[in-house]
Amino acid sequence: MSEGIKTVIYSAVAVVVACVAFLTRPAGVEFTEETIERQVDKPLFPDFLDPKAAARLEIVQVKSDVGSVSKFEVARDKTTDLWTIPSHSGYPADAENQMRDVSLMFVDLRIRGIASTVADDHQMYGVVEPVEGSSGAAEGVGMLVKVENRDGESLANLIVGKSVKASTEERFVRKPGQDVVYVVAIDPAKLSTKFEDWIEKDLLKLNAWDIENVGLYDYSIVETNQPGVLGLDQRLQVDLKWDSAKSAWNLDKFLTYRGRETIPTEPAPDESLNSTKLNEFKTALDDLEIVDVLRKPKGMTADLRADQEFLNNAEAKNSLVEKGFFVVPTGPDSLEIKSANGEIHVAMKDGVKYVLRFGDTVPSATAGKVDRFLFVTAAFDESRFPVPEMPAGLSEPAAPPANANPAPANPAPANPAPANPANANPANANPANANPAPANPAPANPAPGEPGKAGDGQAAPKTEGDSENKQAGIGAGSSDGLCEQEATSASGAAEAPKAQDPPASAPAAPNAAAPVEPAAGQRAAPAQPAAGGPPANADETKAAERERLLKEYQRTLDERNEKVESGKQKVRELNGRFADWYYVISEDLYRKIHLGRGDIFERKPGTAEEGFGIDSFRQLEKQGLKKEPPKTDALP
Repeated sequence: MSEGIKTVIYSAVAVVVACVAFLTRPAGVEFTEETIERQVDKPLFPDFLDPKAAARLEIVQVKSDVGSVSKFEVARDKTTDLWTIPSHSGYPADAENQMRDVSLMFVDLRIRGIASTVADDHQMYGVVEPVEGSSGAAEGVGMLVKVENRDGESLANLIVGKSVKASTEERFVRKPGQDVVYVVAIDPAKLSTKFEDWIEKDLLKLNAWDIENVGLYDYSIVETNQPGVLGLDQRLQVDLKWDSAKSAWNLDKFLTYRGRETIPTEPAPDESLNSTKLNEFKTALDDLEIVDVLRKPKGMTADLRADQEFLNNAEAKNSLVEKGFFVVPTGPDSLEIKSANGEIHVAMKDGVKYVLRFGDTVPSATAGKVDRFLFVTAAFDESRFPVPEMPAGLSEPAAPPANANPAPANPAPANPAPANPANANPANANPANANPAPANPAPANPAPGEPGKAGDGQAAPKTEGDSENKQAGIGAGSSDGLCEQEATSASGAAEAPKAQDPPASAPAAPNAAAPVEPAAGQRAAPAQPAAGGPPANADETKAAERERLLKEYQRTLDERNEKVESGKQKVRELNGRFADWYYVISEDLYRKIHLGRGDIFERKPGTAEEGFGIDSFRQLEKQGLKKEPPKTDALP
């Protein structure tokens, strides 16, 4: 083959390669100044129009402190339609607003300029794609951001690089698979990969001002003399009460331990509660933030205790032990979780009690960074709302109606004298045999003030029963008076005939409850209560008072039951959130809420800088200066 033919062949191949390179160049990338100018101020993702279409966000970057590629993912669960964090075991995310902000940022993202069209410039602009195998030492590696819809289709795919000099908002960016480097205005702060930035920050949902009692349990799990057997080494228990009226802490209980012996203890004479530390403790609980989570093993009961089936699950049990939590028998069929580094109990005004147990530290590849596992549960203290006592007036049976006429204890003779002679005899009765006329009948118009007579404007004669009822306090409005009144009325009704037994020749006494017949031609006087006695509607008054007491008691009982049900419902919701997770907190937070004796108490002002004084020394001498080896109950 001649040299001329070879030259023609090589030239043809070069043309073909050039054509292929031109035809397979990245879509939309033009290398002429005219086409570059046309792209400026155009949307970088023209097909991404609806921010609500975003259903998944993935951020990939190289962590310089870890030295490897890390992925952070937020996605809408296809079953529940709730936002979760798949990169952190599917923990619930508070991502509605943040995903909207990220989506809007990409929908409105416009090209401000083109920095380069050469692949060799990618490292300089920091837009090298992060891939598995990249290390923290790699230069020019950017942050890859992917936004997808529910079907997994890409809405935006971008590598975010270095910031543009002399600009606080502009960054170099590149689409994966393309060489061109764009300049856009983008806010990397909205692309946070911090777990705590994407979750509900108020983990406990408590208000520090509603804290009433705090129990601090300082203990640890230690090795015993038996190989493979652990024991519980208790150091102290401190119960504190918060006085909201005085904004002060009060010591309720202070126990220390010597081996298995529990010792009631008092602070040293020169010690007082450290209000500063305790107030910081209260604030830290209100602002408690977690930095990571891990899923718990299955087998926990509804109240987050371990059951027998869980105890037989070696994998689940080992999962607890690895985090610093241990299953401890508390009865024949009951088990409880204990932790490696003690626990705290926080009781609220609404009866909800939080229990926070502190586990071991979390293995971390970051130098100098220490985090710790936290196990959280909630319970309801129903003793906070005792059942109200029933008023004494409701504990007695209701008084019988006035017209019940119960049979007296001693039955009257077959033909007793009627209480009202004027109305006692029916028309066909024999007056001669039934009711003889009185020896001295009362005149039609008795003289005023004459004893034993009733007339216009005069009160009916006072009876013994009236006197008893008045002393019992009818209508006084107290529950005790109501019970006394009912008992007095019942006994008075049975005993009255016996107490006022008139001679056979005397006329029957008029019934105090029955009206006196007016004389012919006179207007009947209005009915009036006996002087100093109960009103004519005494039974109605008693019934009304009883009804009032009953309604008041029922209202108090309903309010109590509503508070109990509300508290129990809150506990169910809290445990529903806590059930699946080991939480991870920073060591700084741990030190604020895990308090020892040196944190709870402080020296009173004016004490010596060195030593605690002779009184404190004597107290220590009394308690024992040297701690005995722990005598603990073995843990399984």
